[in-house]
Amino acid sequence: ARKNILLVDDEDAIVTTLERALERMGYHVRASRNAQEALDLFCENPGAFDLVITDMTMPRMTGIELGKRIMEIRPDTSVILCTGFSDLINEKGAKDLGFSGLLIKPAGTSELRLAVSHALES
Repeated sequence: ARKNILLVDDEDAIVTTLERALERMGYHVRASRNAQEALDLFCENPGAFDLVITDMTMPRMTGIELGKRIMEIRPDTSVILCTGFSDLINEKGAKDLGFSGLLIKPAGTSELRLAVSHALES
């Protein structure tokens, strides 16, 4: 069965690029450009998503807040945090917060594939 990924980023170009790459890898992607909308989608059907990939820096709700809310609703959800170099968080910090992985932007296809397969296996 194809795995379902909820992709959250407020930048169109990034959503388009990641969505295309993930679909090429065989995943089914539901993209959202708004953290609150993504949270609502998740709340409607928490069992629908195998993985959430969220940008860290977004208006109104950070990826960290979004990830925490999602993990409160369904603790076994894997969440990957995407971040630019300027954001002050590292892999250990992300793991300590309960995230399955950290993806540094701009991430290449190989990093993306690796992060996703790790998160889905864990």
